[in-house]
Amino acid sequence: MVGTIVLMLLDLKPITRNSLPTRNSTIQSERKCTPPTVAIMIAGQFGRFIFRDNQGPLVTATWWGCGEPIVDVFIAIHRGKLTEPGRGDLVAVPYMNNNVSIADIQNYYLEKRNATNVHVLFVNDEYMSKVDNETLHQVNIAQNISLKARESFRRRFVLGSSSYSTLARCRIFYMFHLAYMMTLEDQKQYDIYVRMREDNFFYEPLNFDFSESLLEATKMVQPYVVVEEGCKWGGAYSDKIHIGNQFGMSTLYGNDRNDFFDLIIRYVEFGHSAKGITFQTESFFQSLLAGAFANVREVNLKRVDVRYNGKTNKKCVVYQYYSCLPDSGKLILSEKFAIMSCNGG
Repeated sequence: MVGTIVLMLLDLKPITRNSLPTRNSTIQSERKCTPPTVAIMIAGQFGRFIFRDNQGPLVTATWWGCGEPIVDVFIAIHRGKLTEPGRGDLVAVPYMNNNVSIADIQNYYLEKRNATNVHVLFVNDEYMSKVDNETLHQVNIAQNISLKARESFRRRFVLGSSSYSTLARCRIFYMFHLAYMMTLEDQKQYDIYVRMREDNFFYEPLNFDFSESLLEATKMVQPYVVVEEGCKWGGAYSDKIHIGNQFGMSTLYGNDRNDFFDLIIRYVEFGHSAKGITFQTESFFQSLLAGAFANVREVNLKRVDVRYNGKTNKKCVVYQYYSCLPDSGKLILSEKFAIMSCNGG
């Protein structure tokens, strides 16, 4: 059980939050059916947010049936010090500077990406520091964590800004949780949920034609989650993107503050005892899905993590991720977008 403490993270006031007037947000009552509703959740760090590099409709499919989908976008971004990447150089996206505002991001998704509503939340370093302190506090007072697991977690936690630290990985979990919480605060239940990181680049539009039964599947009472089929580390499902129903999102990210810290406590014990890569996020997410008897499907979603090369100022893909792309994806990235491996491999 999660202990009681005065600090309520979701009650902390962020730096800025705003919403623009909606577009196409009303549905005529005389329609016999309604378009599907999709929640796009984007979470991560301000300096790695490549929102201007993705273009065109956020989602597409040939089987919508009742018209184009209602697509609401929920963006949770840490606007502060960048976490050192596990692979490659630490380079911020060139256009992500102090002049970029919430309104700029909202307008881009409304005007360039066909979004219906756009909600953006920025949190700063002070806010994330409070999240860190609360996370460590909850781990320290948890009754169901072994002493060895607790100490193992704490040793890695103090590594700080390294992406291999448990602090950085818990921050990632929290940002995913925060983006999902934004959908719940909006008091809507969506047909399809899509959670992605801030550096996801789609070399072809996110197309739901991989499953005409997706809408029916997302209405199941068991978790349903679609994951990227490539770039699996240690045999675990990729955690770069999750698509599914609300049960799937709740399983992975938790429905409230207590759920979130319960997940963290489970992560501490799992991460310490896991075979292979210690505290690996992919393996932990896979264990959550397995424990919930989730229906999981692996699909080539035609996406990749993209960052900027500090020497050339051009977009590139870290070699470890580039090497596990299908050849067809490499060809499209090269010929259509001039994107190659960051080290030219």
